[in-house]
Amino acid sequence: MPRSPRQEANKRKKKYDYSPSDDERKSSRNYKSIKHSETSHSDDDDNPNRGPPSRNGRSEIKSFYKEPSEVRIPERHWRISVSKDGEDLPTYRVYRQSKYIFGRDKDQCDIRLHHPSCSNIHAVLQYRLRGDSHGRHIYPYLIDLGSSHGTYINRRRIDSNRYYKLEENDVIQFGESSKEFILIDSDSSNKHNNDSKRSNQHKNHDNKVKSSDED
Repeated sequence: MPRSPRQEANKRKKKYDYSPSDDERKSSRNYKSIKHSETSHSDDDDNPNRGPPSRNGRSEIKSFYKEPSEVRIPERHWRISVSKDGEDLPTYRVYRQSKYIFGRDKDQCDIRLHHPSCSNIHAVLQYRLRGDSHGRHIYPYLIDLGSSHGTYINRRRIDSNRYYKLEENDVIQFGESSKEFILIDSDSSNKHNNDSKRSNQHKNHDNKVKSSDED
């Protein structure tokens, strides 16, 4: 006996309708859980640069980068002197903010890097209040944010996602760029210049006194 159109429709519906079993549902949930754990990133202090992608697909690293609790704006007038192949380039004043971001991204970085080996968001100069044998002071630190070709202090590559304390006259390089970024304490430089000036004044005065005695 031929089937009616309604029976044929019900048969096709049963053929293509599918309801997963309890085991299959459980397996699917486990897969989603594993998938999520593999693609999520830690946002603890050891990985301050990790961030969720924005709507346009780029990581919102500047807003997501977590400054440490001891962050401070520096008291000293630090600046960065830049040179390339022996030629002096414009100097950056780096004492008005608690951090300065280096990288190729013009929208998110405070100090632009142009070499193709540099990452869009490459590293951060971070000021932190720290205690040592001299008391508590604000010191400059450098942290590489997982760049592809690394960050160097005095020719030595530093580990990513770790803070490195900087000293005056330290030379910083990014990726394979030949540019050198030299950290300078303007206050210390001014003090040195003033001391040299006073020393020269004393020498001139002593020479005048000696000349007067000889006369």
